[in-house]
Amino acid sequence: MKIRIGHRTNGDIYEDLERVKACNFCIHFKGYGLHACSGYCFKLNKDIEGGYIGNYSKVAKKCVDFEVKAELLEKKGG
Repeated sequence: MKIRIGHRTNGDIYEDLERVKACNFCIHFKGYGLHACSGYCFKLNKDIEGGYIGNYSKVAKKCVDFEVKAELLEKKGG
């Protein structure tokens, strides 16, 4: 599965989910602070320490409740 990770002048940028999986792509995550450098997981009911420093990826790769935000899913056929 590919998800949208960004945008450039000629369109969206997509990457394989397993390669870029991180909490900030999950529906259970709420980021706060400058550039969501801190975040809270509603599924775990706790703050995710470390944030953009590297923890979002480590936590998401171990998470069994990870659900991609619908707006990031690759649109098929158009």
